[in-house]
Amino acid sequence: MKKRMKKIILTVVLCGVCQQGYGMKQHDDEANPRKKRRIECEQTDAETLVYDERLNRDLESAVYFGKKDRIKSLLENRANPNARSLGGSTPLMYAAGHGDEEIVEILLAANAEVNLQNKLGETPLIFAALRGHAETIQKLLDAGADITMQDCNGYTAFDLAKANGRADAVRLLENAWREFQIRLEQKKQELAVLKEAWPQCPLELIDSVVTDYL
Repeated sequence: MKKRMKKIILTVVLCGVCQQGYGMKQHDDEANPRKKRRIECEQTDAETLVYDERLNRDLESAVYFGKKDRIKSLLENRANPNARSLGGSTPLMYAAGHGDEEIVEILLAANAEVNLQNKLGETPLIFAALRGHAETIQKLLDAGADITMQDCNGYTAFDLAKANGRADAVRLLENAWREFQIRLEQKKQELAVLKEAWPQCPLELIDSVVTDYL
């Protein structure tokens, strides 16, 4: 614990220095019209990146029918792994609902967002929990799935797994929830210690550093 706190404290100090340096660099960039135009162009290019809708529909179909080679080919040809259906669902949600771990891994490797929600508020984790796919749930948790997210009715993945009698999923999500509570309590304690040590340091900066170590 003490060793961990020393690392966090050092990082906070370094972040404070870096934050000051970043502020100076940002000012320099804003004062330089050429750099400013380049930054604006890069942002515009990222925002206007358009995926082929036909590829996206094909990807949704390939995921639904479990065609792994087709999925890989479509992703290589720039199909959007986060494309949404009319109901707002993504390919990762369908794969999670089917419990197809290999397709889940393929989509995650292609930067599929693990915490997107459809129009019903459902996430990939909720899709997997509803059908009790424990191994898929573990993969999603390992990829950063948020167990606290709720659907439009206020139910979490744990709530829905329990309501549907998915015993394996319930045990897994119960353990994940317990670990989350431990990390949350640890974070609160460390925030209090660091805030007392550096009352002048922005709480947002301390919080972001501690979160990186959770």
